[in-house]
Amino acid sequence: MRRMIVLSIFLFFIQIPLLFSADQELVEEKLSFSGYYKGLGSMMDFSAFETNYCDLMNRLRLSWEYSPSSSLYFRMDYDLETHIGDFLKGAEYQSMEQMKPKQWLDLESSLIDEEGFLLRHSLYRAFFRLSFPSADIHIGRFAFDWGTGRAWNPTDPFFTFNPLLIETEERVGTDGISLDIPIGSSTLVSGAITGTSNSGTGYAVRYRSHAFETDFSCMAYKDNRFSRYGIDFSRAIGKNELHGAFAIDTQDHTRTLMVLGLERTFTNTLKISAEYYRNGHGTTEKSEYAWADLLEGKRYFLAKNYAFLGLEYEITPLLKFQHASVFNLDDGSIYWNPSLQYSLTSNADLRGGWAGFSAGNEKEFFLYPDIWYLEFQLFF
Repeated sequence: MRRMIVLSIFLFFIQIPLLFSADQELVEEKLSFSGYYKGLGSMMDFSAFETNYCDLMNRLRLSWEYSPSSSLYFRMDYDLETHIGDFLKGAEYQSMEQMKPKQWLDLESSLIDEEGFLLRHSLYRAFFRLSFPSADIHIGRFAFDWGTGRAWNPTDPFFTFNPLLIETEERVGTDGISLDIPIGSSTLVSGAITGTSNSGTGYAVRYRSHAFETDFSCMAYKDNRFSRYGIDFSRAIGKNELHGAFAIDTQDHTRTLMVLGLERTFTNTLKISAEYYRNGHGTTEKSEYAWADLLEGKRYFLAKNYAFLGLEYEITPLLKFQHASVFNLDDGSIYWNPSLQYSLTSNADLRGGWAGFSAGNEKEFFLYPDIWYLEFQLFF
């Protein structure tokens, strides 16, 4: 019922400018429509459970943007998604669904859920932005752009990026309201009230500025589960970009999180990214891994020390090589994800690759599958 009420409210408000506009041509000029179709086929090998699965995902994302004036902007992204294959029948699928971030508003529902076939729809984004000379206000489901980390971002409390996923560009939205107040040309003060089904209502503030050729920010966040206080920075040094973050979580115990990274782009288009992550919630002992927290989606990493290495290289203007590696420095397990992406046309891409894990029994990455995948994406 709550889902239907929220959907009705959004659909009602987006229609108001259209109903009362006398100039329909002007409305059409300020209303834009875009989106994409994506097909992702994958073959998964769960060596820990001696099981193999296939899954074919098809997603149609439809995006509407409407801006009747410079002070009002509305966006809604609607997803229609199918999954076909035997992976839907496995216990591993249910575990991976449980690990997904839990949003405050349940704006996703299944239209057809049968053996080997799933059809569901959801709202990926739906928000208003009110722009004034002294402030911007966002209301609805949107994404925050906080923090400087690449693989790990402890100063973004709203979204925990998981570099172990195939679709790393997907970013789950946050339900809430935010206020951004610019001060001068380089300083921004932000506040937000958000909600999740796991943590209840969250409150956040952030101060971002620039000094001594360095971007920096400090933030504070509190919800029903924990409080977090952090600082981050980003600075260009020649052809290198140095970034870092430090945060403190206060819950039953005080825990620290730290990220330090370096990124460099060479003249031959080679781009290298490296990061070290210190996870204060983790442990250096395999026997102490909090597997329940992983399966419940509370956190994606269980050890204390990690490293990330990312590579991008344009073999030709149409063919790009990408590779991402995550190293658990405590138990020695490794994640690999090399891929090739080819631009078929100006709005169509084809990508194929392999995501695999090198991990022995009882190591952190042992439960994850090796995945061969092929992805086609068409933008419109």
